[in-house]
Formats: sequence, structure tokens, C-alpha cells
Amino acid sequence: QQADPSVDFGSTTLIKQDSDDEFNVPKKNILEQYEVKKWFKKDYWTPEKLAYIQSEISLAIIVCFLQVPESVAFAYLANVPPSSALHCAWIVGIICGVFGGRPGMINGTSGALAAVVHNFVQRVPKGSTEKTGIEYLYPSVMVCGGFMLLCYRLRFYRFISLVPATVMIGFCNGLAIVIGRSQLHPFQDEHHHWITGEELGWMILLLFSSMATMHFMPMVPVRAVKAIPASLCAILISILLEFVIIRQAAGFKGTKTIGDVSPFSEDTAFPKIFFLDDSMDMGNLVFDQDGVVRIIYQGFLLCCIAMIDSLLTMEIVAKFTGTKTDRAKSVAAAGVGNIIGGFFGGMGGESMIGLTTMFCLGGGRGRIGPITAALLVMICIMGAYPILNFIPVSALSGIMFIVCIHTFKWNSIIMVVTVFLPEKLRNKLTMHKKIQRIDAVVIVFVTGLTVIFNLAVAVIVGVSISALSFAFGIGERVKVYKTKTTGDLTVYTVDGPLFFGSKMHFEGLFDYENDAENIEIHLVNATVFDYSGLEALNNVSSKYRKVGKRVKVKSLNSKSAKLYMKSKGLHHDIDYVEGGIELPDVAPSYTQFITPYQASVENHITLNNFRSIVLPFTERGERKSERKSARKSEEAAREAEKKRIQLELKPNSDLSKESRVQVDNIEVSTKSHVVDPNNFSSHPQNENNNTHNLFSHQQQHQQHQQSHLHHLLLLLLLLLLL
Repeated sequence: QQADPSVDFGSTTLIKQDSDDEFNVPKKNILEQYEVKKWFKKDYWTPEKLAYIQSEISLAIIVCFLQVPESVAFAYLANVPPSSALHCAWIVGIICGVFGGRPGMINGTSGALAAVVHNFVQRVPKGSTEKTGIEYLYPSVMVCGGFMLLCYRLRFYRFISLVPATVMIGFCNGLAIVIGRSQLHPFQDEHHHWITGEELGWMILLLFSSMATMHFMPMVPVRAVKAIPASLCAILISILLEFVIIRQAAGFKGTKTIGDVSPFSEDTAFPKIFFLDDSMDMGNLVFDQDGVVRIIYQGFLLCCIAMIDSLLTMEIVAKFTGTKTDRAKSVAAAGVGNIIGGFFGGMGGESMIGLTTMFCLGGGRGRIGPITAALLVMICIMGAYPILNFIPVSALSGIMFIVCIHTFKWNSIIMVVTVFLPEKLRNKLTMHKKIQRIDAVVIVFVTGLTVIFNLAVAVIVGVSISALSFAFGIGERVKVYKTKTTGDLTVYTVDGPLFFGSKMHFEGLFDYENDAENIEIHLVNATVFDYSGLEALNNVSSKYRKVGKRVKVKSLNSKSAKLYMKSKGLHHDIDYVEGGIELPDVAPSYTQFITPYQASVENHITLNNFRSIVLPFTERGERKSERKSARKSEEAAREAEKKRIQLELKPNSDLSKESRVQVDNIEVSTKSHVVDPNNFSSHPQNENNNTHNLFSHQQQHQQHQQSHLHHLLLLLLLLLLL
């Protein structure tokens, strides 16, 4: 525009993401965050505000009744006392609820952390002198909190965006398998032998009753029943069966309860500093080289899992609520919570994705609900602990099996199987769910490594495989065009990224022997990302110089030029000439670049012919919208024609007159909307309404099939356990 004022690109704005977080969250102190000054104003406590508080508290009560049995079950999974899980749940819950950056998120002891801790702490019989390793757990939790604070300071939480969706699918599948496999330990005695006889039969009955209650109770079409937490009902029913039918009517001694395995008492009601707890032998905690390495290693793994799970839960809550997230504050609050929780003998805590989803779907949006839920958990462990001792352990296993069923991504089985099916068979079975083979490999690898090793190793390997696959694939997309060769000049244009993955491929795309004496390499549509990209340009220039030819590099964008100017002393063979069009780092959204040198006569882009190859964004967007609408109309017309042929061939078809009228309407609406390529003012509306009404029964049938499949999978799992 400075060279030619007549060029007008319109009013444009480059949307830039905040460097610290996904959202530009305003910084507030604790008083501004909770609007403390407004509490004393009469107009603050409006009926809407009171209704919001009532809704948050009612949801918190439900969350508490769900969180207590889940936390106890996670404690058995981690081979730690249940009090360790519950104390850490309310400590981390209160700290993250008050100081965290994500309102509406439930924090506490999670299955992901429990699955990792399960590898650190060994389960030994009562009265055994074998070392369990629990003494190393609590310092590791504190180190985990320290690593979180370090990640907060170095802003490592930003790298959560590098975790692919396939890694998370494998993460969930492996976690479900690990949790499900660990729930079989209540069916073993102290010597790891399977329980047999009458006791096994009663335990399976309690297991099935809790699973059936958890699964089918939310389906009851009664509002009062749906308001009661399913896990609470499962616990109450199991207690009733245990102490009324099994122990009284049947006269059996009873199955194992929490009071029999790891009872709550006055000693466990309040948190204690872990090295002052009489139940642990602190002589087993040795701070030698092996002990320190073990603590740091365990803390690092716990930090990785806690951060990945928490940050992904934040993304889910942000989608549900549409509110802003401050990931930095959330990571810092979780770090402080784990330091304090580990100091008081907690097994570690982070966000609980299942309870958070339930809380948000119920209408929870603020901090009152999570804070109230944490306080209620504290009341349960400190005041209502005698009631917890009556819960049968097999009932907790039933609850966790349902959690496993909902955690496992069943659709991923079809995704992986479809990869190995031929295209004809996929089309015949209408299985249009094929993904890339490397994505299927990532899902299988992450799932298997989670079961064999732990979640942290699985995630790191999965991200590495995905990153290498992407780098290899994107490296082959760099293209070099020989636009013109006249006399003693050969002009090349480069399109694509120049980085370590494309270096070798890029160097082999030039004709070093047959080109003219002068070569120009224009990188208008290319970007140099790293040292390897500059080294590739240097090697190409060096090869041309060896055969007596001169090379000039032109049209670097601002990012590539800045990278070259900083390190030009390392690349002596690159002859960079400033000039031509220097594009910004991000191509403006209002332009579409056609092959630049096709519009140039002298193989140099000027502002005059640059305007001729620029298409305004608004017109391009309208054309794209019109093409999409026309394509939808054509598809609806084809479907209507198929239905008409079926009706003509089968006059006594089950389709009613109303369906025939709908087919006619579809045909008329699609024929009446013809897109004029010269007129972009018309837009189709509601072209899919009639199609939706005509084929809605097919969608309902598919939903019923999916529901039956889900029930069948549950039945197969129950039969397998039996």
C-alpha cells in the first residue's frame, strides 16, 4: 500500500491467541474474584442469586454422595488406607475450589492417580512385616506438587495442546482396564488366593446388585428417583442385603466390609502429618541415593498424570459452560494442594472428570458447588466415619466396574477394526469410521503400555509416535516448482514447510546439473522453521556452487528472514536478496493465493499483478457457502428420487400418504432452489427439515440398536465375572 496507495485490502484484524492461556483471563485478586464488597449491598442478593446458590449446594450434596464411595474404591485400587484418599480429596478440593482458575470443576482423588500409585505401593497381608512402600508415597506426592509449581512457573501447561485425541482414547481405555482388573482383589484372601464357596456367591450377588443399581437406576422415568444419586442407592441396597438378608436371614457370617479390611476410627478421622503417624514404620523411609531417586521419579509420574487429566478436564468444562479458564492458576492451586495433602498423608489429588461432567450437566457453573462438596466430604470423614465401616467391599467393586464401562471408549474398537477391513467390505457393512493406520497404532500402543507399565509412560510414547508420524508426513509435503527457464536464468518456487523433517526431501528436488547458470529460489509460500531448514537452503546453494552456478534466495517471509538474519554467520553459501513480496507469518484470512508465478511475466511479483491473483475473502466465502448449499440440495433430491422409485415399484408399501407428500415437498424444494453462479444473494433455508422428518424413524431405530448393544456388553461383562 505504501508503494501503490490504490491497493485496498479492506479492514482486517489478525486474531492473536493469548500467550499465557487459551483465553485472555483478566487478573483479579481474591476479593474481586468473589465480589466480597458486594455482599453487603441489598440489591446483590437477588432471587436469581439465591436460586443459583441453592442449585450449587444441591448439586454439591449429590457430588459428595458420589465422591465418598468412589474415593474409597480408588484407595483400594492404590493399596492405601481409605482415609488417605478422603483426606486428600477434601484438602485438594477446597484449595483448588477457592484458588483454582476453573470454576465448576470437582477435584479430589481420581482413578488415574490411583492406577499409578497402585504400582508404587504393594499390598501385603495383615500383620506381615513386608515393606509396602507407602512411606515413599507421601513425599512423592509433595514432590509432585513441587513439579506442578515448577510447571506453572515455566508455563509447561501450554503443551497440553500437543496431546492428540488418539492418545486420550488409549489413555481412557488403558485406565478402564487397569481399574477393572484391580477390582478383582476383594475376591482374594490375605494370601492372594481366590475366595470360594458360599462367601464368593454372596459377594457376586452384592457385586451384581450394585452394578444393576448404578446402570439402570438413571433410566427410571421418575423425577424423584433420578434426583437420588445412583451410587448412594447402590451402597444402601448393598448394606441392606449384607446385614438383613446375608447375615440375618441366611445366617452367614457375612462378606468383607470396609470395617473388616481397613476400618475408619477416631485415629483416622482427622489428618495427621505423615511422619508422625503411628501406623507407618518411618524406618523404611531412607533418604539415600536410591530413595531420593525413587521419590523424584514417582513425583514426576504423578505430576504428568495429574496435569494431563486436569487440563483436559478444564477443556471439557470450558465447552460445557462457555466460560473462561485460567490454566496457570489451576496448575498452581493443584500444586499447593498436593504439597499440603501429601504432608498430611494424602495419596494425591487432581480433577475428577466423571464427577465434573455430572456437575456441569446438572447446571453447576461456579465455585460454591465444588467447595461445598469438599466440605461435605470432610464432614463425612470426620463425623460420619462409623457409617462408612458398614459398606461391603464387593459393592464398591460393582460401582467401579460401571465406572470402567463408562470410561472405556467402546467406539474405538470399531475404529481399530475398520482399519484392517477392505474398502468393499466397509461399504457393504456401512462402517464409515476408518481412521489412519498410525492413529490406530497409537490407540493400541497407549492402551497396552498403560496396562503393562503406567499412564505416564503410555502418554509420552503415544505423543512421541504421533509427533514423529506428523513430522514425517508433513516433511514430504514440501514442493518445488520450476516456473521458468530462459537463457541463463532458472526460477524455482517453494511451497511448504522447511524443517528437520523435510530437509533431505527438499535437497533432492533440484536439478543441479541441467539448470541455468543463475538460479533464483523464491520462498513466497514456504516458511523456514528451524536450523535444519536453513541448513537445507545452504546445502542446495553449496551444491550449485560446486558446479559453477550462482543461487539467490528471495521472498522470505518475516519469520524466515528473522531466523536467517540471526544465524547468517553459520550459513555462508546462502545469498539472500531482500525484495519481492514479504508475506506475514500467518497468511491473512481475506486472501487466497493462487500459484504466484503463473500470473507474472518476468517471474517477479509486483503489486499490480499481485492484485490480480488475490481473491477477496467475502466473495470466496459466499461461493463456498453456495456450493455447500447446492450440494446439500442435490443430495436431498437424489434421496427423494430413490424414495419415489420405491413407491412406484411398491404401491402397497407401508409408507403413508404423508410420507409421499413429504417426498414431493422435498423434490419441489430442491428443484425450486437453483444456484445462479452469477448471483450470490440467494440462500437455501431448511432444506433438510423434510428429510429429517421422513427418516427420523431410522435414527430412532439406530439409537435403540446402540442401547441394546450397550446392555448386551454389560450382560457379557457380568457373565464373564460370574
